[in-house]
Amino acid sequence: MKQMSYIWKTISIIYKENKVHLIAGIFLLLLVATFPFIKLVSINLLVDEISKEVFDYSKILFLILFFCVSLFISNSASFVNLLGSYLWITAEIALQNVIIKTTAKKSLAFFDNAEDCKKLDKAKEGYGSAVGVTMMFISTFFISFASFIMILSYLAQINPKMVLVLFIIIPIKVVSSLKVMKEAQKLRDEQTEDRMKVQKYAGYISSKDSKIFMASDFFLKKWYRIYFKMVNKGNQVSNKNLLIDLFSNCVMYFCYVAIIYITIIYGNNDLGQMVVLFVAMETIFNNINAIVSQLCDLMQNTFLSNDLYNYIEDTSNEHIEKSIDSEDGISLKEVTYSYANSSKKALKNITLNIKPKENIAIVGKNGAGKSTLIKLISGLYQPTSGSIKYGCNYGFTEESYDNISIMPQEVVLYNLTLGENIGISHMEQMENSEKIKKILVNVFGINKFNKFINGIDTVIGKEFGGIDLSGGEKQRISYGRTLFRPHTMVFLDEPTAAVDPLTEEKIYQEFIEISKDKTTFFITHRLASVRFADRIIVMDEGRIVEQGTHNELMNMNGLYSEIYQLQKQSF
Repeated sequence: MKQMSYIWKTISIIYKENKVHLIAGIFLLLLVATFPFIKLVSINLLVDEISKEVFDYSKILFLILFFCVSLFISNSASFVNLLGSYLWITAEIALQNVIIKTTAKKSLAFFDNAEDCKKLDKAKEGYGSAVGVTMMFISTFFISFASFIMILSYLAQINPKMVLVLFIIIPIKVVSSLKVMKEAQKLRDEQTEDRMKVQKYAGYISSKDSKIFMASDFFLKKWYRIYFKMVNKGNQVSNKNLLIDLFSNCVMYFCYVAIIYITIIYGNNDLGQMVVLFVAMETIFNNINAIVSQLCDLMQNTFLSNDLYNYIEDTSNEHIEKSIDSEDGISLKEVTYSYANSSKKALKNITLNIKPKENIAIVGKNGAGKSTLIKLISGLYQPTSGSIKYGCNYGFTEESYDNISIMPQEVVLYNLTLGENIGISHMEQMENSEKIKKILVNVFGINKFNKFINGIDTVIGKEFGGIDLSGGEKQRISYGRTLFRPHTMVFLDEPTAAVDPLTEEKIYQEFIEISKDKTTFFITHRLASVRFADRIIVMDEGRIVEQGTHNELMNMNGLYSEIYQLQKQSF
């Protein structure tokens, strides 16, 4: 059974983390399971002994002590809970590590696909459930089920007919619980997207941009509408499940009356056994409820575990590590790329040969496919069709890619120090504070850098008592990361979009310097900055429509010349 395989996988993780605690926990669970049975036997013998005309005081004392010992054994449940909490945390950490490592392997295209992001969201829900399912299985098997079998065997000795009536309850309880479980599972699947929207809108309500645009009420209404719909649907399912549960409980207690009737009419009316029956019935009905409920919860939560293991075992969309030598040329042959859930082709039959150490500038209108092209060349995306060849190899090798540095168009900063935000691009040199400081002084200038009170230890983000940065300052840090990371091939996507003209000119001059003896790609909308390039590639609607040097393209009087003249007139 596939669901059971997930339980064994989780158990194996726990076993690897701490086998001694797992074995000890199971042993304690078995001790706890014997307590209800020991209690029934003690009560039966004690009542029988007391009901005698002449009874043995020493035997009564022994039975009382025996009963007290069984109570003492039950206290081991507190140790089990303590141990279970430790095992739970241990397993959660292990499974979280698996999710993080799996996600780190995914290509950038994975995060552009809404359906794939839903898989990740479900996997995050599933890791806790995988641990819960495993603990539930161990608890059900070694406590509830073991206790149920022992008590049932004891009752069968009193009156076998009672066992037959009990087995009428179990299938009814199972069917009703399965129905409740399926309704809950259906609701969870239907509301996956709505839950994501609720979380997003909750964040938008308090965001800085919402305050600026006075859009908080707009997002609040959207949040309320979806949340209210989820609550209403949840209440409908809860009411339906309540009726199903009520019906199964009525059947259960009808059987309870039948068992008592059978015992009184057909039993031997032994006082000890009658007392045991009344004590045992509550215990055994609680066990039936617990077993069925736990097994249904186990099945339901196993579906969540299913989401987790489907995610971590899926090797599609994995980012392939790569190694490109500085002497390798790059060849694209009829490369086409389409984004997930889009019928439009972002790139169309791109054929391009790039020489080693060539300096390439890529220009064009918005949406022309410039960023998509460099994401494909850098290996962040894989072609939908066509091929990319690096030297003699198609695709990438499984070696490291420390020789590639990318400055993306979207700047992502972390709530870390300035130094850590630079050093994160080359972890091996994260502690090289002198090199990081030199980079920061370079990109900000000494006067601006000196305004950071704590220097490279200045924290970014007011959430942790740090500072906020402007768009241009964020872009400078992104550029600093690019400089800090060692590379023989570098990709810059709109590196000067948010900086002032003086900084822009400085970046151009630095880029000319760092591009020597390296293969470089430079995307920009400002054509005045691309004259240094060995070759300029002009893109339009996902195709390469022109390429050459600045002078060659101006002589063509095509799209490049048209855009250049329009920009020249605006100055």
